[in-house]
Amino acid sequence: MSADVLVRFADWMVRAVVVVVLLFAYLAWMERDPIAALPAGGVVLIAVSAWHRVTQAPEPEMSCAAGPAPISIADVDRMTCRELQLLVASLLRRDDVGGVHAPTSRVDLSSEVLGHTSTGRSLLVRCHRDAPRRRVGATAVHRFLDDTHGARATDIPVLVTTGRFTRSALALGDSRGLVLLDRTQLAAWLTGRPTRLSPHLAV
Repeated sequence: MSADVLVRFADWMVRAVVVVVLLFAYLAWMERDPIAALPAGGVVLIAVSAWHRVTQAPEPEMSCAAGPAPISIADVDRMTCRELQLLVASLLRRDDVGGVHAPTSRVDLSSEVLGHTSTGRSLLVRCHRDAPRRRVGATAVHRFLDDTHGARATDIPVLVTTGRFTRSALALGDSRGLVLLDRTQLAAWLTGRPTRLSPHLAV
């Protein structure tokens, strides 16, 4: 089972649990005070419907094609974590990656994008929004490698940072088949130049 399918399954499970809990709470309230519970039930139903529509809304796409105002690495530095995630998703779509999915993250400085290459290889990109001078070390690389094993195993694990990687992080990534893209690589990706990820997308 792909990481994309697992993420969607977990999302639906959370929704189901929330709906069941609300339903049982409402039924218990109806038994105690049906007059007060009836109009409140309508409000809850509207709120749940709105929540479902918002969370299922199509992901906005961010254009990175060459034009009057192309996106630069300086523009990326001003982005939120979600905006960086959507930018990476748009870059993957531009490079013919299929099934691109950018699930909403509850983490402020990290998010993920899922997809698969034209040959069916799964791809998981973790995006780190870091300060330009920050150096991401081997510990973060180890953590990502641990997260992409087992149920979340992927063919092409990619770690993107708007900062830079330490030498030990780069060495670890190379030894474990992890694609590491720092701000220099990201700047090249924005303009369509080859990056460390390019050979993996061509296979």
